Amino acid sequence: MNQDINKKRDYFSVCIFLFLFPLLLLIIDFSFQKIPGNYTSLYNNPIWIEGKLINYSSYKPDEITDCSRYISDYLYLSRIRSFSSLLWDNTSGPGTPFLARWESRAFSIFSIPFYFLSLWQSIYLSIWLKMVVAGIGVYLLTMSLGLLPSIGLFIAVIFQTSGPLFYIPIHSITDVIVWFPYYLCLINLVLYNSFRYWILLCPVILVMALGGNLEVIGVTLIFTIFYLIISHIINRITGNVFNVPYSSIAFIILSWIISAGLLAFQIFPYLEWNSYRANSAPFLSIPRIGIKDLLGLFFPANVTTDSPSLISLILLFSPGICLILLFPLWISAHSLLQIEKKNKIDSFFITSLCVLILFLIKQYFNFNIPYIDNLSLLHSGWLLILSTGFIIGIAIEAWNIFSPDECRECTRKLVFIAIPLWIILFILVIVGKYKYGIGTEFYWKELKIAILSLILVLIYLSVSLFYPSPRNAGYIVSMIILLFVTILYLPYRPTTHVELLNSDKQTINKLNKYGTRFAGPADLQNTVFPTNGFNLMVIPEEKSTERYSNFMRKALADPKLWFRTGTSCFILTSPMNNNVDNSFFQIRQEVKLADIFSSGMAIFKSENPAHRAFVIYNGKSIDKPNMDLLSSDLPHLVENAPIPETTAIAELPATVEDISSTHVRVNVEKTKPGILVLADTYYPGWSVSVDGVLKDIIPVNIAFRGVELSEGDHQIDFEYHCKGFWVGLTISIISLIIYLIIIRFSFHFQKQFI
Repeated sequence: MNQDINKKRDYFSVCIFLFLFPLLLLIIDFSFQKIPGNYTSLYNNPIWIEGKLINYSSYKPDEITDCSRYISDYLYLSRIRSFSSLLWDNTSGPGTPFLARWESRAFSIFSIPFYFLSLWQSIYLSIWLKMVVAGIGVYLLTMSLGLLPSIGLFIAVIFQTSGPLFYIPIHSITDVIVWFPYYLCLINLVLYNSFRYWILLCPVILVMALGGNLEVIGVTLIFTIFYLIISHIINRITGNVFNVPYSSIAFIILSWIISAGLLAFQIFPYLEWNSYRANSAPFLSIPRIGIKDLLGLFFPANVTTDSPSLISLILLFSPGICLILLFPLWISAHSLLQIEKKNKIDSFFITSLCVLILFLIKQYFNFNIPYIDNLSLLHSGWLLILSTGFIIGIAIEAWNIFSPDECRECTRKLVFIAIPLWIILFILVIVGKYKYGIGTEFYWKELKIAILSLILVLIYLSVSLFYPSPRNAGYIVSMIILLFVTILYLPYRPTTHVELLNSDKQTINKLNKYGTRFAGPADLQNTVFPTNGFNLMVIPEEKSTERYSNFMRKALADPKLWFRTGTSCFILTSPMNNNVDNSFFQIRQEVKLADIFSSGMAIFKSENPAHRAFVIYNGKSIDKPNMDLLSSDLPHLVENAPIPETTAIAELPATVEDISSTHVRVNVEKTKPGILVLADTYYPGWSVSVDGVLKDIIPVNIAFRGVELSEGDHQIDFEYHCKGFWVGLTISIISLIIYLIIIRFSFHFQKQFI
């Protein structure tokens, strides 16, 4: 009875800790007016720093940890008031699909706060939810493996304070990996208990996929295949009579198939987008890791942007120092561990190691994998953090369960294995630090902290030989590890001032006076622009169609082309970037300085207003896109439609009315026969009707929409229907029905099977 009460008390206290610990971390951040994460482009953006006293000491111009590319999508989420807004984002340049870009995370559970709260409040709440979900998931996984609650807490804390969750908390990777412990827990239950658990496996795969990072989903699928194979091999080697039933494997495969069907409403729009999006280089390309990086891994003193691969290593392996130094503990206790429990954890660790090695090879030889070609160590390293936590956790538990004779044998092994390993690591790190000049300013301080934490753990383990306490072991070691990992790695954890996440309202009001569409140099591509009815025409490649990306590159070299997009305002900025964009001087005579801000941002405005919609009466007819013919000195390019090459009739401005994100109405008065140009993205799914009669959309100037007009007054309606979404939604509904039917029959099948 007392044992049951103690267990319930342990479960309750651990769950309370896993809820409150992330909250405490965020409260500490908030007390210093800091928010977790590195948002580099905000520091480069006068719209966000105008009128604020920003301390640049915490500024980290680091692409690997920079999460500011997600701020624009989160800002757009806060503006969504109708379902049509989910389908098309009309605030990013000339418009881009929103739902189809999977990383926009429109349906991620952790995106919900952004629909209702301010940006900084949403980030805080989203990070807290992720850490809680991750912690509870790891704890449930440890319980399913038969480990003690205190050990569950130890591993959960390691996962909460390590890798992506700690360094890039709003990255799409984190929306996926927090569900992985639940996934692995259910995989084990399907394999070792009952295939009925596949019913829960489908929803977990679904919420993982909605997290928006296909690379991590790909890693999870590869992990599953390796895990099934390695589990079978280890059970055979150790003589375990258990054999993985084929029915369980079949239901795991079925879970993935059904989940893909349930996800069809997201998959089909993405496949369409993947066919038309710009072919840009991977955004998060982590450099190859060399021997010098591995030598400098354990103590990250003085890591700067001069060694970006070292930053990636911290992301992958933190808190590597504490776990790697405790690794001999697992080796010394391995032979005495319970075979079934040991096999499961060994399978997890070896599989994680194999996946990591696989992607090291992939990265080294530059293999390209369709749809997930951005795969890197960052997408797989978190597996090693989690699995290493498990093997250290089971070793700590074992030391408090073995008999005194067994513990003495383990102690002899530990001394024999650990001391040589620690000496070798120490020599390698010293050589790496000094030979390659990685940085040694704080090295000795970090080394002393790490050795002190190791000594405290060893002292506790020595005491446990005489006073074993399985119930308290995990708690005590958790506190030691947590304290010293925080001290070691906290200086490298990127944070941003909360005030920076509030755009300056005065600046926005000023911008409203000058127009709604703005262009500028290439360094604006990663700028976070407010969604208050503005369009920044220089957008990131990952949000561009291939056509618009080509047009944008041309316009950056030939700025007069921006006038064809309804852009008459130009921004020159950035206080953190002193590069001069010489191409701007090509239009300097045609624009006047309209305003200059205290942050250094200058607004230039054309004397001749540009129009988003206009009718052209002459141009160059072409059969297919030809970038060589796109120039401000040459006529408009019109694809697959006849148009005179010369005429005396001037362009006629048209009136644009935005009815919704997916419906644009244009009114034209007293026109001659010509082609209406709407400087919005040409993309499949858009249709056009002229006075209620459907017409074909013509690509104009490579990237924009056009339609032929006859003489007279016209009302033109452009509407977006995401065919892929509705086809996918139909398949999702059918898959849901099939899922429910199979659930009913799987229960019947198990009764027959039993």
